[in-house]
Amino acid sequence: MPTCKLTYMSETLGERIRRVRNELKMLASALAEAAGISASAIYQIETGDSKSLRPENLFPIAKKLNRNPLWLATGQGEEMIDQESEAILTAMQDVPKYERQKIVKAVLALLDKKVSNS
Repeated sequence: MPTCKLTYMSETLGERIRRVRNELKMLASALAEAAGISASAIYQIETGDSKSLRPENLFPIAKKLNRNPLWLATGQGEEMIDQESEAILTAMQDVPKYERQKIVKAVLALLDKKVSNS
């Protein structure tokens, strides 16, 4: 008997990307172009053949999918993007890829510190 997935809580990063991309009727090539990676890399992430997504590619993918990058990466938080996140994603587009990773690591460190101090 087939099972029905009632929630998206247990989705992987790749499953979230594929579901949203399909909901938007977006080709993998369009998403790949926005992230500066190949369509085959998108497919590898979606199918689980590649379990990671470089931080510098997360923001352009989230922007193109109009989704919250934290939700996209972890499945936590609000799925849809808010105005503050939209402003961050827009600003990140102008940051060179090699600098994005530093910014992402710094933000994650701040979030971890905030959670630890709570």
